[in-house]
Amino acid sequence: MHTKHLLAFALAAAVAAATPVVPAAAGKARPAPNPEAADKTYGMAILAATVSAGGPLERGAGAVSSANVPALGEASYEVLFNRPVHHCFYSVTPSVSLGETHIATAAPRAGTENGVLVQIRDENGNQLPYLFNLLVYCAG
Repeated sequence: MHTKHLLAFALAAAVAAATPVVPAAAGKARPAPNPEAADKTYGMAILAATVSAGGPLERGAGAVSSANVPALGEASYEVLFNRPVHHCFYSVTPSVSLGETHIATAAPRAGTENGVLVQIRDENGNQLPYLFNLLVYCAG
């Protein structure tokens, strides 16, 4: 075997050996859900959330909850994920009507490694609640 094939095989074997398995229905086994890797890091991930204007999470991948944060303004939202995201990259897009200009910002949420703070403003700086889509890319 070539060296790169041996390295790939060794890596695959190490990952398989480190993956916990839990029993599933009908005697089949499946990996246990856990966002943490065997080496206690979290690895690469692409997470997503769609949040309604009122704050509830509509759907997501890795998103566990969302809420409006009125103390920070009527269009301030906290989105929580199933893993730390404070060192990740964020992209947020408000769902606005054609011709409207809105600015959405996303930043790590103070007080939790798993949270993102999103704020939406109009061109005059006023906060306005809108449905938005948040993508989170974690490089590893």
